[in-house]
Amino acid sequence: MRTLIDGDRLAAMLSRLTGSLTEATIRFPSALYATLGVLILFILGQRIFDVKTALLGAAILATMMVYQDQALSARVDMTLCFFVTSEVALFYLLYRAVLFVNHDPSVQAQAFFLIDMFATLPL
Repeated sequence: MRTLIDGDRLAAMLSRLTGSLTEATIRFPSALYATLGVLILFILGQRIFDVKTALLGAAILATMMVYQDQALSARVDMTLCFFVTSEVALFYLLYRAVLFVNHDPSVQAQAFFLIDMFATLPL
């Protein structure tokens, strides 16, 4: 079963909104998820290190040739890359917040269930 947020369905919805199926509407979801992936990496880098290191990491990711190539192609790779990066960021943030603040095992189990649920969204 496919979800509403994968690249193919997003491209189909965008094509329906614009009224035409063009190369731009098909490639837009990959570019969107690539941009969001760079943003997630920047935010995670800010949380772990500082703004300078976060900007450097995001700039390195955004200028990698393989990342740019996948961002411009109409494949599912950027969707999966975005959700894996988001899952790692969410895991880190919940790990820092839940495990160090709240020692209740049921709250920890619920937090990690949410991480797994978010990780399987693009599948």
